[in-house]
Amino acid sequence: MNRQPPYVPTKDNIESKAVFENEFYEFKDGSVVAGLDKDNVKAAIVDDVVAFLNAENVGHCILGVKENKQGEYHAWSPLTENHDKLGRRVVSILLDSIAPKPTGLSSAPIDLDGGYALDLRIAQHRMQPYQNKLTGGFKIRSGLQNATIPRDELGARFKRFEDYRDRLEALRQREDARAQASDLLRAGAPLLNVSILPREHFEQGPEFTDSVPGGGRCSFGDYYHGGGCFWLSGCEDGREAFDGDLERMFVGDDWFIHAAVVHPFEGEEGHIDFSAFERSISAFLEGIEFRAKHLGVKGPFLIRLEVANLQSERVFATVFAGQRGVSFISRRLTETITDAEVVHAFVDKVTSAYRRGGLRPR
Repeated sequence: MNRQPPYVPTKDNIESKAVFENEFYEFKDGSVVAGLDKDNVKAAIVDDVVAFLNAENVGHCILGVKENKQGEYHAWSPLTENHDKLGRRVVSILLDSIAPKPTGLSSAPIDLDGGYALDLRIAQHRMQPYQNKLTGGFKIRSGLQNATIPRDELGARFKRFEDYRDRLEALRQREDARAQASDLLRAGAPLLNVSILPREHFEQGPEFTDSVPGGGRCSFGDYYHGGGCFWLSGCEDGREAFDGDLERMFVGDDWFIHAAVVHPFEGEEGHIDFSAFERSISAFLEGIEFRAKHLGVKGPFLIRLEVANLQSERVFATVFAGQRGVSFISRRLTETITDAEVVHAFVDKVTSAYRRGGLRPR
């Protein structure tokens, strides 16, 4: 489905009616600006933006246009205050009034005689459902109207966080068991597990494929320990690649991603360099995200990170105070695989377990 509008709004294409109210454009009389301190006025603008967000459309809400009954340009109602100041104010209101907070909102002036119209630009977002915090309502864009999503339909329209978490856990356990049974990863060593479940897993779209236009196939992610990229081969339920006995990358036909890395820590004499550990995880995820985007995986994502087998070697058994492993699953869906907060929270949790072993991290 096309989510991109045919035009970026301009004075000429609005006046010529090439741009009119539909699934991509909304017009607002400039008089709304005078009422931005009123909850009902703010709520109406928030509803429009929420509706575009929930429809996953790139949208434009243009303040300063009077429309006719067909939703076409009728007249301008120019704005005159500083457009940078007004744009920041409106975007700030939107960020404070929408949950979850959208990341792709901006504004731009459309120059007019006697002032300007303000184009509120809404990038495509995939963290649905978005909610108007002022009213508690959920809207979705349908043609030139905003439709209310009944509360009892929300579960059918949008997958809940719990759906992601439960599915990821089941798939993660399956892949951990397969990796152990394969005997292709080095046994008896600390292990980093990375599990990623994108929204594409739940959609009725095409299965994962690593083929590229014109023939051939693409690699998927870079080795954690360096030395190249993973080239996937067919396996049960998806494709996988091994780097000797140190790393495994699995991508399911259903878009579930699971990686296992032996000996993920850097350091010496039992002292772990946690700064290097965080950088290595971030770089590893960057490689996965780069290939995922190339293959059209947009997310959002649920991410689980784990270090396991911490009792497999004496030095780690000592410094981790008897813990078998440390796991962390994000408490929210993320827009990117490389979400820095998730990586840092995981590393911080591992660092805390290390401190309990009586050593301070470097």
